[in-house]
Amino acid sequence: MKRLLTLLAFVAMSITTFAYDAYVGGLYYNLKSTTKEATVTYKISGTGSYSGSIIVPEKVTYNGVEYNVTTIGGDAFSRCSGLTSVTIPNSVTSIEMYAFYYTPSLESVILGNSVTSIGSSAFSGCSSLTSVTIPNSVTSIGSYAFNDCTSLTSVTIPNSVTSIGSSAFRGCSNVKELIYADGCTTALNTGLTKIEKIVIPNSVTSIADYAFSQCYDIKDVIVGWKTPLEISSNVFSYINATLHVPAGTKEAYVNADVWKKFKIVDDAKFIITITLGASDYSTYCATADLDFSEVEGLKAYIASGFIPTTGELTITRMDNIPAREGFLLKGTAGESYEVPVASNTNVVANLMKGTTSALTLSPTDGDCTNYVLTKNSAGEMGFYRFSGPVSVPANKAWLQIPTSAVKNVKGFRIVEEDGEVTGITNVEKNAADSNALYDLQGRRISNASARGIYIQNGKKIMK
Repeated sequence: MKRLLTLLAFVAMSITTFAYDAYVGGLYYNLKSTTKEATVTYKISGTGSYSGSIIVPEKVTYNGVEYNVTTIGGDAFSRCSGLTSVTIPNSVTSIEMYAFYYTPSLESVILGNSVTSIGSSAFSGCSSLTSVTIPNSVTSIGSYAFNDCTSLTSVTIPNSVTSIGSSAFRGCSNVKELIYADGCTTALNTGLTKIEKIVIPNSVTSIADYAFSQCYDIKDVIVGWKTPLEISSNVFSYINATLHVPAGTKEAYVNADVWKKFKIVDDAKFIITITLGASDYSTYCATADLDFSEVEGLKAYIASGFIPTTGELTITRMDNIPAREGFLLKGTAGESYEVPVASNTNVVANLMKGTTSALTLSPTDGDCTNYVLTKNSAGEMGFYRFSGPVSVPANKAWLQIPTSAVKNVKGFRIVEEDGEVTGITNVEKNAADSNALYDLQGRRISNASARGIYIQNGKKIMK
């Protein structure tokens, strides 16, 4: 009997230790045959299965079956002493607890814009992690998620986050700046204690009790409300900082409970932080007018017109974008950009629609067809049709065109030259049309009779 129990214990331990179903392209996976979903996992628990730079794919094929990679499993990258960077694709929705636990050499993580949850202690002990972009698809950050990430210097809480576990950022002693993203409605307690600067946009309607009560080093608080927000006296336990408020509102704050304890100056130049996900392209929709004229490395575009005869979209680069207008962004994946709030911006003609709160988008809306930003099967970025309802996070946008004008158009590829978006060309249902030629004015031509530059398959070519 004793030998039997020992054997069973050994078998059980073996199953737990070697917990993977497939090894493909340098990564270990657990596979769900019923849903065709894959979870990234480890080879041997606690030994550190990976090193170097890892790019997790959106799909993986094993034994002839294709699986969507949807989860970074518990302990998947934990204790990987030689792992320096990881890029997580848009297909991943969950990062489970202890996923990157105590991986001290990890310097950079790019999260796809579909991640909704970051588990407890997911990045705890990643002491070399200098930056992490939390996309605005994330709704929950677990307890101790970024505990002792001592190389982080700034944290931006996206507007999608509705819960932050206790001590989520405890021990992040070098984080000096805490930013609540445009669209956030509640300033939650992050567990940060060494912050010197806090930025709170006017979209915030409440601040959690004791949110900053352990923050004794605060030097500057920047707020966007023209009318002071009523807050509890326990939000700040020690006040020896400067409060920056919008121009012309100083008197209101001088007479407001709690806020009047600060040194108040009405010089707030409010900045909205926009962070790109795993792609150089993104869409956005803000609650305030934005000024991109001096933002280095980030460009904003609207869809200013549509030509039914050619199926071409006119793309216009904009320095200023009005509040609640949808627009296209081109920058660098994983980068964060500080965009100033504009003082006054005129309404523009724009075929892009946006939302400042999460919603479910249908393929059509009345007599219009909707297109969302994604990659097609060939890996080409553009706006494409979709078959069923899709979830659109807050502060995102999509393309909307009258159905009568786009009956045969299933999508629009982005045309780019030297880093500049020069247009968006349609993708027709007929595969035979994929090699069609267009001139630089967007007119379709039967053949290139003269030497010059033409557009084919969404790219500029020489003939």
